[in-house]
Amino acid sequence: MEISVQFFLRFLRLQKEHTMLGPKMIFGLTFKKNILMLNLVEGLVAEVLLKVAQTHLQAT
Repeated sequence: MEISVQFFLRFLRLQKEHTMLGPKMIFGLTFKKNILMLNLVEGLVAEVLLKVAQTHLQAT
């Protein structure tokens, strides 16, 4: 449970940084790399939250 919260917070922080940097980096490789990284983190967060939800449902 703790890990998923950390993942989520890291993801939110990353997203905040991404939205601030976004407009300046629309062109170039850095932007593409950020998108890939964001997708990766998004996938991890979704996976972790899904597992947490499943465990929670099984517990009740």
